[in-house]
Amino acid sequence: MVRIKDIADELGVSATTVSNVIHGRTNRVSKETIKKVNEALSKGNYVPNMGGVLLSQNNSKIIGVVLNNDMRYENKILQNPFIVEIISALEENIRNAGFFTMLYNANSIVDVAKIATMWNVSGLIVFGFMEEDYVNLRDMIKTPFVSIDGTYSKDINGIINVGIDDFEGAYNMGKYLIRKGHKDILFLSDNDDGCDNKRKLGLKKAMKEEGLKFTENNHRLIPAMEISRRAYYPELLSELRKSNKYTALFFASDAYAIEAMNYFMDNGVNVPNDISIVGFDDIKHATIVRPRLTTVRQNMPLKAAMAVNALLNIIHKYKISTRNIVLPVEIVERDSVASLE
Repeated sequence: MVRIKDIADELGVSATTVSNVIHGRTNRVSKETIKKVNEALSKGNYVPNMGGVLLSQNNSKIIGVVLNNDMRYENKILQNPFIVEIISALEENIRNAGFFTMLYNANSIVDVAKIATMWNVSGLIVFGFMEEDYVNLRDMIKTPFVSIDGTYSKDINGIINVGIDDFEGAYNMGKYLIRKGHKDILFLSDNDDGCDNKRKLGLKKAMKEEGLKFTENNHRLIPAMEISRRAYYPELLSELRKSNKYTALFFASDAYAIEAMNYFMDNGVNVPNDISIVGFDDIKHATIVRPRLTTVRQNMPLKAAMAVNALLNIIHKYKISTRNIVLPVEIVERDSVASLE
């Protein structure tokens, strides 16, 4: 492997000059020399000791992507297909910006602060926490951070958030189902906070505008823990068969919609002829499952790009035009909804 001394001898410069270029200390190095050194490094396939490079700079070039390791998800959050897709998009954008990605599951916001301090990260992209957590994190660290899908009160408290129009997405899906003739719609989620609450309220508004009632009976809280959730599906199916009331199920996420749809079809329920099912997110699995899932699409690559760009703007101290970035969503019609008209 080529050494710094080899590069220096080849170019007729000092080893210190080559080292300075590698470590970004180029204030006293001419542009021509920088170009020649970099070309020689590339030609010789020089691999720097990144630990030394990062320690020599004020900017670590590391961006931490931090998830809330909520116990509800049994330490399996990275198995969630939505999380996998958004992390993949984040990593690509971070790498293209010349930074490195550190992925971490945090048990608390204190863990997030520790990671930021211990690794001297350039910035953080955090999601899965509540507003109070983000406000506390802002007060605990000086490291810039951006939240994804954070749910805030009127005042976003100076924090940059990148999210989607959850309310509008669910509202439009409600209108779509009603146009298809569905008047009895059941909304299912594993919590009634944040994004899921907005989605529930969007459906509620759509039904109300069409003269339909949305009561507490139109919402089911399903278990977040997989073993409990799978045990719940027989109970749900039994209820649906006995009441013969609901014609459409609106799940707050595609993952749950697909999981339930598979269970129903394995137990003699035809989707969509017996019951229609829709989801939210448009993960890749939505096009693979049969019937293909009708859902609310959010643009995950765009969300990741906007989050990374927003963080880079803070890191580079650029002017921030907006702190609450809300991306649009759209209905994707596939095969899991029957028309009752």
